Amino acid sequence: MDLLLQFLGWVLKKNYFLFEGKFYEQSQGTSMGSNVAPAYANLFMAHFEDTFVYNNLEFWPYTLMWLRYIDDLFFIWQGSESTLLMFAEYLNSRIPTIKFTLEYDKKQIHFLDVTVGLTEGKLTTDIYRKPTDRVTYLDPNSFHPPSTIRGLPYSQLLRVKRIVSEEANFDERSEEMLAHFSSRGYETDLLEDTKEKVKAIPRSTLLSKKTCKKSERLPFVTTYSRQSGFVKGVINRHWHLLQMDRKLEPWVAEPPMMAYKRASNLKDQLVHALSEPQRKQDLMGQYQLKIIPLYMDVNFCKI
Repeated sequence: MDLLLQFLGWVLKKNYFLFEGKFYEQSQGTSMGSNVAPAYANLFMAHFEDTFVYNNLEFWPYTLMWLRYIDDLFFIWQGSESTLLMFAEYLNSRIPTIKFTLEYDKKQIHFLDVTVGLTEGKLTTDIYRKPTDRVTYLDPNSFHPPSTIRGLPYSQLLRVKRIVSEEANFDERSEEMLAHFSSRGYETDLLEDTKEKVKAIPRSTLLSKKTCKKSERLPFVTTYSRQSGFVKGVINRHWHLLQMDRKLEPWVAEPPMMAYKRASNLKDQLVHALSEPQRKQDLMGQYQLKIIPLYMDVNFCKI
């Protein structure tokens, strides 16, 4: 445990970056992109709430609902506008490096990708897109498994049905999304079948908490390529040979689940975090050596 805490201290406190050939250490906060950063931010904000929000007898009684996603807050305020502004000022005065921006309205508010409105005393939700949002759905002709291409419209329409609370609005939002997919080149038949499939699913089912079912199928992990479909066919065609072995029977009852890793793409070839050092000649002048800082690629611990 002490060793893990020491590793965690390195990850949180020894953040560095390279700029114009020089290394700089980050003196405050944690680095963006770090595996531990989201958990660290969540823990910090939870501590902040316990200390300054939940036990605050002056402002907490005005709060009807309080929800947080990492550092984004949504709450319903029953007090006056002046007390709301005083509450925001109070939060911003607790820790010098933690500042909140306040957006409020009596009819509707945007929170992440949701618009929450108040209609006849009832909360309604709808899809929200930022003004800078662009249609950048995956191109159907890109080099990805066919299941990924087919599943993308389905997953996005499920998201629409979860968020949009009014049935009439769902029809409108689903048509908008299908139009975006169509503009990217997705087949009309696929989109129409997906819409009917999603429409048949009750929204209450999508909003209920699901229990994760553990699959007993073995995962076959490989890099996706043009031969992946051929390999899958060969495995399924001859899988019965493994099932004939009684010692393997508990593990080979079903064919494996194909899991694909992303193949190397053009970005991997062109973009590098570190520029390659210049080649240096050894003393004998016979070989060219590459001096590479290997320690930069070491991951001591991932949490």
